[in-house]
Amino acid sequence: MLIELNPKIEALLKAQVKAGRFRSVEEAITAAVLGVPVLEDALGDLSWARPFIEEAEADIAAGRTYSEDEAYAELERRYGKL
Repeated sequence: MLIELNPKIEALLKAQVKAGRFRSVEEAITAAVLGVPVLEDALGDLSWARPFIEEAEADIAAGRTYSEDEAYAELERRYGKL
């Protein structure tokens, strides 16, 4: 099966491979599709994240969201070309 990726998604996947998180783009896609399990113990206590999640949920409910293009533009503004 041949799947063409959005160039921005392909760049993100390649960056993950380059960073050593995955051995190949195919492995990164497989992990994304299967929802790579993460052991909660490995992450430690994440209770500190609850206020951020609640804030994000409130923003979504109020319609304060970004389109995909806006999100990529903001990431590129902060971190450079993806």
